[in-house]
Amino acid sequence: MFGPAQTGCSDLLAQGVVDLTGGQIDSLVVLVLACVVLAVLYVAVHAEPRLAVVVWILTVAFVPYWLGVTISVFSTTRSVYFPPTTALCAVLIAALLGCNQVRLRPADVVVALIVVVVVLSYVLGFASVASVSVAVMVWGAAYALGRMTGLAVRLPWIFAVVTVVMSVVAVLAVLESVTGFNPFVGLRASNALYTTWSPLQKRGGMTRAEGAFGHSIALGACIALTVPLAVASPLRKGVKVASIAALMAGAVVTFSRIGIGCSVLALVLCIIFLRSGLGTAMRVFLVGALGAAAIAVIPVVEGVFTQAGSEATASALYRGDLLSLVSSFNLVGTASSAQRAADGTLTFAGFQSIDSALIYAGLTYGLVVLLLILVTIGRNWASQAASMAFISYAALSAPIS
Repeated sequence: MFGPAQTGCSDLLAQGVVDLTGGQIDSLVVLVLACVVLAVLYVAVHAEPRLAVVVWILTVAFVPYWLGVTISVFSTTRSVYFPPTTALCAVLIAALLGCNQVRLRPADVVVALIVVVVVLSYVLGFASVASVSVAVMVWGAAYALGRMTGLAVRLPWIFAVVTVVMSVVAVLAVLESVTGFNPFVGLRASNALYTTWSPLQKRGGMTRAEGAFGHSIALGACIALTVPLAVASPLRKGVKVASIAALMAGAVVTFSRIGIGCSVLALVLCIIFLRSGLGTAMRVFLVGALGAAAIAVIPVVEGVFTQAGSEATASALYRGDLLSLVSSFNLVGTASSAQRAADGTLTFAGFQSIDSALIYAGLTYGLVVLLLILVTIGRNWASQAASMAFISYAALSAPIS
C-alpha cells in the first residue's frame, strides 16, 4: 500500500516521536504554546499599545525571576540566563514599532554609549558573555520598552496602572508577612536561581515579605519607586490614599531598611516638591497620616530589628564593607577582584552578594560605564528638580547606592 519512500518517512517520523517521548515532547509543546501566545500578544499590543504596560507590569510583579530559560552560547560551557521579562520585552518592542516616532534624548545617547562600551569590553576580553547579555538583552531592552511605551501611552494612565498593580502586590506582601505563606515559591524551577531566591527570609522572628521578587530588598525598592507614581496618578483621592497606605504597609513588612527608608523618603519628597497631583488639603492629610503611622509602626520595626540582633547588624556592616571593592574597579570590564568558582559562581574578593547597584555596575562593567550612569542621574537631578522625575530619581538613589 505504501512505497519504500513513504515507509522510510513513516519510520523516521515514528523514531522521532519515540525520541521525543523521552521528556522532550513536553518541552516542545510548551515552546509551541509560548510562540502562539506571544504571536497573539504581538497582534493585540500593536492594535492597543496600552496592553503593553499592563502585560509588562503584571509579569514583573507576579512572575518570579527564576522562571526564565538558560541558553548555551558558543559552547556548552557558556550559558546565558534570560528572565521571563526578556522574551516578553522583545515581543512588546516589536509590536510598538511604528506606533510613534522616537525622538532621541541625551539619556538615549548615554544608554547607547553604555551598550557600546559593554560590547567592546567583551570583544576585547574584559567582560563575560553573561554580563554583556544582561546589559544588552535585559537592561537595554527594558529601557527601550519604557521609552516606547512612554510615547505610545499617556503617562498618567501608566502611573495609574503601575499604582494599582503594585498596591495589590503590597497587600499580598502584608498577608505573606502575617501568614508566612508565599504562593510564588511554589512555582518551582530546576535551576540554581530557584534554590537561591525562593527560600523565605526571617528577621526577628517575622517573615520578610518578598512576593514574586525573590528578595525583600527588591520588593521594598520597587514599592519605594511606586510611591511617587501613586501620588502623581490621576486616581480618585480615596483610591489614591488607599494605594499609598497599602504601599507603605507593604514596605514595612519587608523589614528592609532600604524599602522602608526609601518609601518614606519618596512620600516626603512628593509632599514637599511635587507641583501637581497634590492639593494643600491632601498634603496636610499625608503629613498627619505619615506622622501617625510613624508613631504606630516605629516601635514594631525597632522591636523586630532589636530581636534580630547580630543578623541585622551584620547585614548593615556587610554593606559598608562593600566600599573596599571600589579600589578593584577596572576602566572597562570586570573588576580585578572577580573570582569564578568551578561551578560558575562569581564572587568579588569573597563577597557573594553585592547589594549596591552602583558598586555592582563598577565591578561588572568598569569605571567608564559607572561614570556614564552617574552623569545621567546627576543631569536629571539638576534639570528636573521639583518634578516627578526628580522625585523618582531621588527615591531610586538610596536603593542603588
